[in-house]
Amino acid sequence: MQPPNILKTSDYSIFKNVSFNRDKNEKHIRNVIKMINKENLLHLHPILVNKDMEVIDGQHRLEAAKELGLEVFYIQSDLSYEHILSSNLIQKNASLVDVIKFYSLKDQIPDYVFLHKALSDYKLSAKGLIGLIFGSCSPQMVEQIKDGKFRVPLNESYLIRNLEAYGKFIGFVQEKKIRPYSMFSNNNFTIAFRNLIRINGFSEQVFMNKLDMRWFDLKPQINSKEWTRQLIAIYNWKNQNPLEVA
Repeated sequence: MQPPNILKTSDYSIFKNVSFNRDKNEKHIRNVIKMINKENLLHLHPILVNKDMEVIDGQHRLEAAKELGLEVFYIQSDLSYEHILSSNLIQKNASLVDVIKFYSLKDQIPDYVFLHKALSDYKLSAKGLIGLIFGSCSPQMVEQIKDGKFRVPLNESYLIRNLEAYGKFIGFVQEKKIRPYSMFSNNNFTIAFRNLIRINGFSEQVFMNKLDMRWFDLKPQINSKEWTRQLIAIYNWKNQNPLEVA
Protein backbone atom coordinates (compact mmCIF):
# COMPACT_ATOMS: atom_id res chain seq x y z
CA MET A 1 0.00 0.00 0.00
CA GLN A 2 1.36 3.40 -1.01
CA PRO A 3 2.19 5.61 2.02
CA PRO A 4 0.22 8.86 2.19
CA ASN A 5 1.76 11.88 0.52
CA ILE A 6 2.54 14.48 3.19
CA LEU A 7 2.26 18.00 1.80
CA LYS A 8 3.31 21.28 3.38
CA THR A 9 2.32 24.91 2.99
CA SER A 10 2.52 28.31 4.63
CA ASP A 11 -0.73 29.42 2.98
CA TYR A 12 -3.15 29.00 5.88
CA SER A 13 -6.05 30.39 3.83
CA ILE A 14 -6.44 27.13 1.89
CA PHE A 15 -7.79 25.34 4.96
CA LYS A 16 -11.48 25.39 5.81
CA ASN A 17 -13.26 24.79 9.11
CA VAL A 18 -16.08 22.30 9.55
CA SER A 19 -18.97 23.92 11.43
CA PHE A 20 -19.95 20.78 13.34
CA ASN A 21 -16.44 19.99 14.54
CA ARG A 22 -15.85 20.48 18.26
CA ASP A 23 -15.22 24.05 19.34
CA LYS A 24 -11.60 25.13 19.38
CA ASN A 25 -10.15 25.14 22.87
CA GLU A 26 -7.80 28.07 23.52
CA LYS A 27 -6.15 26.26 26.43
CA HIS A 28 -5.42 23.28 24.19
CA ILE A 29 -3.98 25.57 21.51
CA ARG A 30 -1.69 27.16 24.12
CA ASN A 31 -0.52 23.70 25.23
CA VAL A 32 0.21 22.70 21.63
CA ILE A 33 2.21 25.91 21.16
CA LYS A 34 4.26 25.10 24.28
CA MET A 35 5.03 21.61 22.97
CA ILE A 36 6.02 22.97 19.55
CA ASN A 37 8.31 25.56 21.12
CA LYS A 38 9.97 22.78 23.08
CA GLU A 39 10.30 20.50 20.05
CA ASN A 40 8.62 21.03 16.68
CA LEU A 41 7.23 17.66 15.59
CA LEU A 42 4.47 18.97 13.35
CA HIS A 43 5.99 17.08 10.40
CA LEU A 44 5.35 13.82 12.28
CA HIS A 45 1.72 14.73 13.02
CA PRO A 46 0.25 16.15 9.81
CA ILE A 47 -3.29 17.43 9.87
CA LEU A 48 -5.90 15.57 7.83
CA VAL A 49 -8.07 17.32 5.25
CA ASN A 50 -10.66 16.09 2.78
CA LYS A 51 -10.85 16.79 -0.94
CA ASP A 52 -12.37 20.21 -0.22
CA MET A 53 -9.52 21.14 2.14
CA GLU A 54 -11.81 21.00 5.17
CA VAL A 55 -9.88 20.15 8.34
CA ILE A 56 -11.04 16.73 9.52
CA ASP A 57 -8.38 16.18 12.17
CA GLY A 58 -5.84 18.63 13.60
CA GLN A 59 -7.58 21.99 13.90
CA HIS A 60 -5.65 22.80 17.10
CA ARG A 61 -2.30 21.97 15.48
CA LEU A 62 -3.27 24.20 12.57
CA GLU A 63 -4.10 27.13 14.86
CA ALA A 64 -0.84 26.67 16.77
CA ALA A 65 1.17 26.63 13.54
CA LYS A 66 -0.60 29.79 12.33
CA GLU A 67 0.18 31.65 15.55
CA LEU A 68 3.83 30.63 15.37
CA GLY A 69 4.13 31.30 11.63
CA LEU A 70 5.24 27.74 10.91
CA GLU A 71 4.68 25.54 7.88
CA VAL A 72 1.65 23.27 8.06
CA PHE A 73 2.08 19.62 7.18
CA TYR A 74 -1.06 17.93 5.90
CA ILE A 75 -2.47 14.87 4.17
CA GLN A 76 -5.33 15.26 1.73
CA SER A 77 -7.57 12.25 1.19
CA ASP A 78 -11.17 11.22 0.70
CA LEU A 79 -12.14 11.34 4.38
CA SER A 80 -15.77 11.39 5.52
CA TYR A 81 -17.10 13.78 8.14
CA GLU A 82 -17.63 10.79 10.45
CA HIS A 83 -13.86 10.66 10.83
CA ILE A 84 -14.07 13.91 12.82
CA LEU A 85 -16.09 12.27 15.54
CA SER A 86 -14.27 8.93 15.55
CA SER A 87 -10.89 10.69 15.71
CA ASN A 88 -11.95 12.88 18.63
CA LEU A 89 -13.42 9.92 20.50
CA ILE A 90 -10.28 7.82 19.98
CA GLN A 91 -8.19 10.70 21.34
CA LYS A 92 -10.71 11.09 24.21
CA ASN A 93 -11.04 14.76 23.29
CA ALA A 94 -14.70 14.72 22.33
CA SER A 95 -17.09 15.66 25.09
CA LEU A 96 -20.75 14.72 24.98
CA VAL A 97 -21.46 18.33 24.01
CA ASP A 98 -19.15 17.89 20.99
CA VAL A 99 -20.97 14.71 20.00
CA ILE A 100 -24.40 16.33 20.33
CA LYS A 101 -23.23 19.31 18.27
CA PHE A 102 -21.90 16.97 15.55
CA TYR A 103 -25.11 14.98 15.10
CA SER A 104 -27.25 18.11 15.43
CA LEU A 105 -25.48 20.22 12.80
CA LYS A 106 -24.34 17.51 10.40
CA ASP A 107 -27.18 15.00 10.36
CA GLN A 108 -29.95 17.25 11.69
CA ILE A 109 -31.23 14.39 13.89
CA PRO A 110 -34.26 15.99 15.65
CA ASP A 111 -33.36 14.52 19.04
CA TYR A 112 -29.84 15.96 18.84
CA VAL A 113 -31.09 19.29 17.47
CA PHE A 114 -33.32 19.54 20.54
CA LEU A 115 -30.46 18.62 22.90
CA HIS A 116 -28.07 21.08 21.26
CA LYS A 117 -30.54 23.95 21.58
CA ALA A 118 -31.38 23.06 25.20
CA LEU A 119 -27.69 22.96 26.13
CA SER A 120 -27.28 26.44 24.71
CA ASP A 121 -30.49 27.85 26.21
CA TYR A 122 -30.03 26.52 29.74
CA LYS A 123 -26.21 26.36 30.01
CA LEU A 124 -26.34 22.79 31.27
CA SER A 125 -23.73 20.09 31.03
CA ALA A 126 -24.75 17.27 28.70
CA LYS A 127 -25.17 14.86 31.60
CA GLY A 128 -27.06 17.54 33.51
CA LEU A 129 -29.54 17.89 30.65
CA ILE A 130 -30.02 14.12 30.38
CA GLY A 131 -30.54 13.91 34.14
CA LEU A 132 -33.20 16.62 33.95
CA ILE A 133 -35.04 14.75 31.20
CA PHE A 134 -34.77 11.16 32.40
CA GLY A 135 -33.79 11.32 36.07
CA SER A 136 -30.54 9.47 35.42
CA CYS A 137 -27.54 9.46 33.12
CA SER A 138 -26.36 5.89 32.84
CA PRO A 139 -23.27 4.65 30.95
CA GLN A 140 -25.68 3.05 28.46
CA MET A 141 -27.23 6.46 27.76
CA VAL A 142 -23.78 7.99 27.27
CA GLU A 143 -22.88 5.27 24.74
CA GLN A 144 -26.15 5.81 22.87
CA ILE A 145 -25.39 9.52 22.63
CA LYS A 146 -21.93 8.78 21.22
CA ASP A 147 -23.37 6.31 18.70
CA GLY A 148 -25.97 8.78 17.41
CA LYS A 149 -28.78 6.52 18.58
CA PHE A 150 -30.04 8.51 21.57
CA ARG A 151 -33.72 9.37 21.45
CA VAL A 152 -35.64 12.03 23.38
CA PRO A 153 -39.41 11.91 24.10
CA LEU A 154 -39.96 15.09 22.10
CA ASN A 155 -43.77 14.89 22.25
CA GLU A 156 -43.99 14.45 26.03
CA SER A 157 -45.38 17.49 27.88
CA TYR A 158 -43.29 16.79 30.98
CA LEU A 159 -40.14 17.45 28.96
CA ILE A 160 -41.02 21.10 28.37
CA ARG A 161 -42.31 21.43 31.92
CA ASN A 162 -38.97 20.22 33.33
CA LEU A 163 -37.00 22.62 31.17
CA GLU A 164 -39.23 25.62 31.83
CA ALA A 165 -39.16 25.01 35.60
CA TYR A 166 -35.38 24.67 35.52
CA GLY A 167 -35.14 27.84 33.42
CA LYS A 168 -37.04 29.84 36.06
CA PHE A 169 -34.83 28.40 38.78
CA ILE A 170 -31.64 29.29 36.91
CA GLY A 171 -32.97 32.78 36.24
CA PHE A 172 -33.36 33.17 40.01
CA VAL A 173 -29.86 31.83 40.64
CA GLN A 174 -28.38 34.30 38.17
CA GLU A 175 -30.36 37.19 39.66
CA LYS A 176 -29.09 36.33 43.16
CA LYS A 177 -25.58 35.64 41.82
CA ILE A 178 -25.40 32.34 43.68
CA ARG A 179 -22.04 30.65 43.15
CA PRO A 180 -20.56 28.32 42.11
CA TYR A 181 -22.95 28.19 39.18
CA SER A 182 -21.54 24.82 38.08
CA MET A 183 -23.22 23.05 41.00
CA PHE A 184 -26.59 23.59 39.31
CA SER A 185 -25.58 22.41 35.83
CA ASN A 186 -24.48 18.85 36.63
CA ASN A 187 -26.63 15.74 36.79
CA ASN A 188 -26.51 15.43 40.59
CA PHE A 189 -28.53 18.63 40.87
CA THR A 190 -30.75 18.21 37.81
CA ILE A 191 -31.81 14.70 38.85
CA ALA A 192 -32.76 16.09 42.26
CA PHE A 193 -34.60 19.02 40.69
CA ARG A 194 -36.57 16.59 38.53
CA ASN A 195 -37.34 14.49 41.62
CA LEU A 196 -38.69 17.58 43.39
CA ILE A 197 -41.04 18.84 40.70
CA ARG A 198 -42.49 15.35 40.13
CA ILE A 199 -43.63 14.92 43.76
CA ASN A 200 -47.41 14.97 44.15
CA GLY A 201 -48.57 18.34 45.46
CA PHE A 202 -45.52 20.27 44.25
CA SER A 203 -46.24 23.91 43.40
CA GLU A 204 -43.72 25.84 41.37
CA GLN A 205 -44.96 29.16 42.79
CA VAL A 206 -44.63 27.93 46.38
CA PHE A 207 -41.12 26.67 45.67
CA MET A 208 -39.99 29.97 44.16
CA ASN A 209 -41.46 31.87 47.11
CA LYS A 210 -39.65 29.65 49.61
CA LEU A 211 -36.48 29.86 47.58
CA ASP A 212 -36.61 33.63 47.74
CA MET A 213 -36.45 33.36 51.53
CA ARG A 214 -34.04 30.40 51.81
CA TRP A 215 -31.76 30.75 48.80
CA PHE A 216 -28.71 30.78 51.08
CA ASP A 217 -29.42 27.09 51.80
CA LEU A 218 -28.35 26.25 48.24
CA LYS A 219 -24.94 24.77 48.95
CA PRO A 220 -23.06 21.99 47.13
CA GLN A 221 -24.24 18.47 47.96
CA ILE A 222 -22.40 15.20 47.42
CA ASN A 223 -25.04 13.44 45.32
CA SER A 224 -28.55 13.69 43.90
CA LYS A 225 -30.08 12.10 47.02
CA GLU A 226 -28.68 14.84 49.25
CA TRP A 227 -29.70 17.52 46.76
CA THR A 228 -33.25 16.15 46.74
CA ARG A 229 -33.33 16.25 50.53
CA GLN A 230 -32.07 19.85 50.51
CA LEU A 231 -34.57 21.07 47.92
CA ILE A 232 -37.48 19.44 49.74
CA ALA A 233 -36.31 21.05 53.00
CA ILE A 234 -36.41 24.47 51.32
CA TYR A 235 -39.88 23.79 49.93
CA ASN A 236 -41.24 22.55 53.28
CA TRP A 237 -39.85 25.40 55.38
CA LYS A 238 -42.79 26.90 57.30
CA ASN A 239 -45.12 25.31 54.75
CA GLN A 240 -48.63 24.37 55.85
CA ASN A 241 -48.82 21.94 52.94
CA PRO A 242 -45.42 20.23 53.01
CA LEU A 243 -44.43 17.65 50.47
CA GLU A 244 -44.69 14.12 51.76
CA VAL A 245 -41.92 11.83 50.59
CA ALA A 246 -42.21 8.08 50.92
